[in-house]
Amino acid sequence: MALLRLLQEKEVRAVGSDAVRTVDVRFVAATWRDLDQAVASGGFRRDLAARLRRWTVRLPSLRERREDIPRLAAHLAARHAGGDVTLSRAVMLRLLLHRWPDNVRELEAVIERLLVTAPGRSPVPEPSWLADTVGVGHRSAPGGSPAFGPSPAASTPERPDGPTLRRLLGELGGNVQELSTRLGVSRNTLYKWFRKHEIDPAGFR
Repeated sequence: MALLRLLQEKEVRAVGSDAVRTVDVRFVAATWRDLDQAVASGGFRRDLAARLRRWTVRLPSLRERREDIPRLAAHLAARHAGGDVTLSRAVMLRLLLHRWPDNVRELEAVIERLLVTAPGRSPVPEPSWLADTVGVGHRSAPGGSPAFGPSPAASTPERPDGPTLRRLLGELGGNVQELSTRLGVSRNTLYKWFRKHEIDPAGFR
């Protein structure tokens, strides 16, 4: 297998060539799967796993390192706002209490939506939809620990303005589904907003 040879011997051969070249490279591989379990079940090649395991680093999930949430949130907010921006204490409390099943990717989506629905405001106030997105429920999870998740009541999403919609579409290459996920609204709602602002998402692809 060419990949195994590359990892083990650092040698490659171009397609259609008999010449073998030595390369000086390092590989970084990442996975959310339990690799030992995948190997045991036959879902991942044992010889490939052995060659990849020169040095293993486990990155704890976001809910295992809540002390990082304020710094991460501030960094992501500054990046998406194009400058320093402060999140209100109410917003930060919501972020600290959420379980973040999708880790930093989910946090970034929430931060971006916060900035879209409160452009130019600092500290960013807590919008009505935040409790439903990263709220703390009153149910109990197995073992008596609190369960986190949406509350039964639904909130009405705040509509970004036309320039903001155009900017987001440009960043996402016109991907309407991704935009609906980030803003927490249905595709039908997005298309209503597009019609209001005379936006054609196909023009951003």
